[in-house]
This record gives sequence, structure tokens and C-alpha cells, in this order.
Amino acid sequence: MILEERIRRVDETLSNTISLSKTPCPGIKPWSAKFPLRFINDPVYEYACHEGNHGLAGILAGWRRYESMGMNGNGTPIEED
Repeated sequence: MILEERIRRVDETLSNTISLSKTPCPGIKPWSAKFPLRFINDPVYEYACHEGNHGLAGILAGWRRYESMGMNGNGTPIEED
């Protein structure tokens, strides 16, 4: 997939981000998305990619446990194809 991202400054406190998909594959429609970005003066803290984020390990361990028991994450049996 080819993804083009454009960021345009609207004013001192706002930018618009426009993402355009330019996938050259038959059967896949190009798509676009637009969302605003507001500027803040606070420090940036990315909580999802943090060495202290131990929650993901627990989520994955729980899912693997369900899979080892032949179940989906909601407790229903996994359907064979």
C-alpha cells in the first residue's frame, strides 16, 4: 500500500492531517482520511510505546491461554475452517 500524508497548518493552534491511500491493486478502492491536530504546550508522552507498559504482555498471555484451551478471547470455542 502507498500512503501519502499531508499536514497543513490552519492557524497557530491547529493543523489538519490528510492521509491518502494510493494502492495500485485491482479490487481495492483508494481511501482518504482527514483529522485535526491541536497544538498543546504540555510535554509529549507516548503511553503506548513505553518500557513501563506491562499491560500488553498480560493481554497477550491471556489470549494465548484461551487459544491453548481452544477458545476465542470471549470464551467461545474456536471454529475450524
